Amino acid sequence: MACANPQPGRPPGTDGARRPAFTLLELLVVIAIISLLIGIIIPSLEKARSAARSTACLSNLRSIGQGVRLYLDNASRGVFPYVVATQDGDLTQGDNDVSLLEVLVDYIDAPAPRPEPDAPGTGPRFLSDAPWTCPGDRGYSQGEPLWREFGWSYFFPPSLTYAIAETLFLPEPDPRRNAAAHTLVYEQFTEAGREPPFLLDLGVVDENEPDWHPGGGGPNTGYNVMYISDGRAERLEPTQALTDTEFGEAFITAVGKALGR
Repeated sequence: MACANPQPGRPPGTDGARRPAFTLLELLVVIAIISLLIGIIIPSLEKARSAARSTACLSNLRSIGQGVRLYLDNASRGVFPYVVATQDGDLTQGDNDVSLLEVLVDYIDAPAPRPEPDAPGTGPRFLSDAPWTCPGDRGYSQGEPLWREFGWSYFFPPSLTYAIAETLFLPEPDPRRNAAAHTLVYEQFTEAGREPPFLLDLGVVDENEPDWHPGGGGPNTGYNVMYISDGRAERLEPTQALTDTEFGEAFITAVGKALGR
């Protein structure tokens, strides 16, 4: 004769036994393991994101470098463009001298940065996309990305040394001669194994700002650069940073010699 189930709704043989709950110690162990995993995974994810941003930035610089090479081969006979560091709010009818960004828009297959209509604030604000914008662009003091103010995230170092050379060596402005001297000195430094960057992340201009691409291994080196000799893009080396006084003095001295000073 079959025995009746003493508690309807429960499987036979369980006799109403309850599954034991986790003890406090077991819960603490599980929480500790989860915390440990989070501590391992989150930094790894951030490193992966940082690496992805740096890779995208390097790709941007290579694309811009191709545009620069087209300009040098077709428009300037190999002489660097004589341009200012940044442009004003209108890329086509600005009152400022021409900038590198304005020179390159005709040689790069990408929409040009354009002023944002009715943007808040007193200065111009740009709308821009790759390759003009670095994904790591944090802006000064963690504010808006610099491309919002300048149209792009990159800096053309000769635009700074052009002005220095004019002040030190040229009684009267002579843009073509100045640019030709810079082109020659770039070639000389390249042959000597110390090629200066042709383009680099704009954030490097302020040495107090955090690196856009951490992990450079040197002061103010968490930035990417492009070299014009072969169009390669890579991380900025400490001995080629704008903050390297010895490198900067050697470069300006060489420009003076090229100008006959």
